[in-house]
Amino acid sequence: MRSEKVLRIIAQAKNYNKLPSEILGITNTYTAFCFNEACLHIQLALEDKDTKVIFDEKRLKEDGTRRTFLDMALEKGGNL
Repeated sequence: MRSEKVLRIIAQAKNYNKLPSEILGITNTYTAFCFNEACLHIQLALEDKDTKVIFDEKRLKEDGTRRTFLDMALEKGGNL
């Protein structure tokens, strides 16, 4: 999943007053916790003017061999 999709999920969670894992329908408690924690880290970094957030899209291979956490969650239907 590309970084702009993660940012959309964070924005939706903020606007709808829900956890990011609820937006995606992640039902596994630990997986939901980890995803929410990652989203919080990204959100706080974006709000901090002194922190530079870089999304390294080059790390994602075209053949899909390196996937993000969110890609795996979506592939499993949010039930990791």
